[in-house]
Order: sequence, then structure tokens, then C-alpha cells
Amino acid sequence: MMLNWWRPPPEVSPAHGTWLRLTMSTGPEEARIALGARLRRIRKLADLTGRALAVAIGVHFTWISKIENGHHLPTVSQLRAWCRCCRVSHQEEEDLLSTLLVVEDAYTQWRTRIRAGMRNAGGRNQTSLYESTTVFRNYEITVVPGIFQTPAYTAAIVRYWRDFYDLPDDTEDVVKLRQSRSQQALRGTKRVLVVLAESVLRTKYASHSDHRTQLRELLVAMKRPTVSLGIVPQTRTVNPSSIVGFWMFDESSVLVELPSAELKITRPCEIALYLRIFEDLQASAVYGGDARRLVAAVLAEM
Repeated sequence: MMLNWWRPPPEVSPAHGTWLRLTMSTGPEEARIALGARLRRIRKLADLTGRALAVAIGVHFTWISKIENGHHLPTVSQLRAWCRCCRVSHQEEEDLLSTLLVVEDAYTQWRTRIRAGMRNAGGRNQTSLYESTTVFRNYEITVVPGIFQTPAYTAAIVRYWRDFYDLPDDTEDVVKLRQSRSQQALRGTKRVLVVLAESVLRTKYASHSDHRTQLRELLVAMKRPTVSLGIVPQTRTVNPSSIVGFWMFDESSVLVELPSAELKITRPCEIALYLRIFEDLQASAVYGGDARRLVAAVLAEM
């Protein structure tokens, strides 16, 4: 996890924050429903009733209905039996298995990982992921990307979630971890491609002084030869391609962070979708002097 959790800033109304949370929390249900609908279609194409399939697999007939309506997920062995009874191709069976594993693994509950402290939020594989990635892509709507965050900015966000989840105070350790990962991402020839909504510049999580320091740090980051940092002006008309921020690690995985879970996407067809979205966002952003002037304007207003 990149420590880029969304939280309602002071100027965002509670109602607006609730809307965002409800919108972002629909993913798991939609994924189960989509898989169930696909399995129902496969069963019908095989000309099997739910009861007949249940007998063949050796389960109660109500189980078939629960799977097809997205209420439950099958196990790997049950899914293989479903495919065998419906005579699907090996390629389609493997694709269904891949989909099942993505649905099962995509959402990792924070409380399991962070109950010993916020330093565990990133998971054990985050460090190696940063080391192996050569091209980072990141889109953010209300928060400065973790790799550009100042210690004070990171600490302010961590403190909020520490209090929210009533966790042990390991803020100092988390800040050190963030700085270490920032160094990994900005090291050598690694490329960092970032698109920010202009609202990122105006949303404050830390003190007035700390926010100014954070904006100045963004100006420094723009000068790095391996960094491409674009900003989408609030006055520009854009397509509603993404309502949440996301990270891409090369073209092998995408991470979407939600208040309650982290969605990890690894299917090539879905990664390709996020890549298209990111390219559209890049086309909507301004760069170079235009981007620096947006940051400078916010600094001047402060």
C-alpha cells in the first residue's frame, strides 16, 4: 500500500465523503455477480438445469443459485467440476480459474494486516515490488502520491488512520518506510509517470505550513529527469474515466486503495483498461511550465 488512503479533508462535506465510500465499495459484489452470471451462461449453453448440475457436482441445488447470483464463490475444485460438467474448453476453464483467484485475492482486509500497526499496511511484497518495477504510473484525485510526500504530510495521513482504526502508534516507522520506498522509486533509470487532479494541490491534510512545504516538494519533483508529472486543471473538461486513484507497476499489476481494502488487479485485459485510462488522463493534463504555474498559483493563494 502506498499510504495514499483517501480520507475526507475538512472542506469536504460528510455527505460527499459517504457518497465516495459507497461508490468505491461496490467492487467485490460486482465481481462476484459478474462471475456468477458467466457461470450461469455456461450452464445454460450446456443445456443443464441447476438441479442437474448440482447432482453432477455433488452439491445441494440451492448452492448453484447462490453462485450464479453472486452470493457465494465456488472453490477451485467446485469450479473445475462445473467446467467439466458443462464441457468448457481448457482455455476457458483456466480463464475462469484466473478470474476466481482474482476475485478471492483482490480485496485484502486492512484490519487483518494493520492490527499490529500501520507499518504492515503495505504488505510483505511491497518492497520487492518497488525494487522490481521499472515504470510507475499513478493517478491521484485528492492526495499527493506517496513517493513525493514529505515526512510531515505522510505523518498527518498516518495519524488519521491510526486513530480511525485505534492502532498502535508506529508513525515514525511508517514515515521511514515511506521515505525508503520513495528512494527506491526515484532511483537510477526507473521512470515515474504521474497525473494529478488540481484538487490534490488544494486539499490539505497537514498544517498550513506543512502543506506549503509539500507543494514546494512537488515543484522539486517536477525537475527530476525520470519524473513526468502532469496536472489536470479544474477548468478542463475531461472524461469521467476514473473516480478513484490507482497505481500501475510496469504493466504487471494495478493497485486501487479503498478505505477498507486494497484491490490488486493482475489480469492482462484489466491492466490494459487501466493503461488506456491513464493515457487518457495524461492527454488531459498540463506539464512543464503550465503545471508549475498551477502549483505556484496555489502557493500564492496561501
